Amino acid sequence: MTIIDEFDLNPSTDKLTAASQSIKDCIENIDFKKLNQHPECESELTQFAKKIINFWNVAANSIDVLSEDETITLFAAARVCYGLEACINWDQGSKAFADDDWRVLRPAICKLMRKLINIIHKNDLLTVDGPKKVGDVMALLGWISKGIKYKVPDFGKDGVAEVSSKQIGLLSGFKRTAYTPSLIDIAQNAINYLLNSPIKAFDTRRLGKMVMQFGRMIGAGDLDIQEAENKPWIKPTALANKLVSFSRANLLTEYKQTGKKPSPGYVNPVAVTNLCEGLFTFFREGILDWSNQDHRLIAKNAAKFIQKAAQEPEVNNYLEHFRQVCTRFLTEAIKNTSKESVDPFQTAMAALG
Repeated sequence: MTIIDEFDLNPSTDKLTAASQSIKDCIENIDFKKLNQHPECESELTQFAKKIINFWNVAANSIDVLSEDETITLFAAARVCYGLEACINWDQGSKAFADDDWRVLRPAICKLMRKLINIIHKNDLLTVDGPKKVGDVMALLGWISKGIKYKVPDFGKDGVAEVSSKQIGLLSGFKRTAYTPSLIDIAQNAINYLLNSPIKAFDTRRLGKMVMQFGRMIGAGDLDIQEAENKPWIKPTALANKLVSFSRANLLTEYKQTGKKPSPGYVNPVAVTNLCEGLFTFFREGILDWSNQDHRLIAKNAAKFIQKAAQEPEVNNYLEHFRQVCTRFLTEAIKNTSKESVDPFQTAMAALG
């Protein structure tokens, strides 16, 4: 709250990104989550929510924040997205914002996002130029996908009506103009960025997150697998070929995470959960084909990862979700694989216990 107060006194883009990161760190902190379970903390949490509403409103309306004359990095844009998504996750889990709060909050977030996507567009931040931006692009795409779907009260253009029973997507109404992109344009550029980035830009953790993100969007109907005008789309063969390339680059045979040196044989259970969630959708939607040897190899490598991840002590922190996602994927694999090829999937299933 102190960091937000400092921003309010002297708004700037640098302070916006720092405060956004702090909001994310706070909301995702395990102790903060405990506070949400205690009724005696309700007044403090309400105060914090009001502070956040004012923060986004000031950011949206300040001429010193995300000015068109500024040059920002994609990392800075990603930090803003992290903060926004954390607020929505808090609201989704705890009803942090009252219906009437959205009278101010939704216009503020939409105005801020318009400034953000304009500056991303103007600075060509979604041009593939190196290995360092993949995580930032996924943060942007993840927030856009979440924000488009998240329903909030619709107060209309005047914002003075009584609290409406009508719901509207939080991020809606971003039309393309001759000089500015739509939100769909930015999402499409982000998808193309990830699809066209070199293999070396990824590690296994990032690969799992991308596969999960694409899978969720395709499953929800937010990402089409044929060319579309009103939503982003991805060419199935291009996605399948990219996944085969990842498989051949050993990202699915040896767990790799940038900046860390895992112990030999270590596989992160969260990365495996993400990977299996997306692969399940890809096979179900026909993007990957069980009869294709290269595609089957991707699934077999995922099964071997499941077997290893199931042995990691940290898996107990989210065992139920890990088992649920992996069991669903393995069940699909066993059902669609010949007797000669089924062993890796049955072995992985046994490892789940």
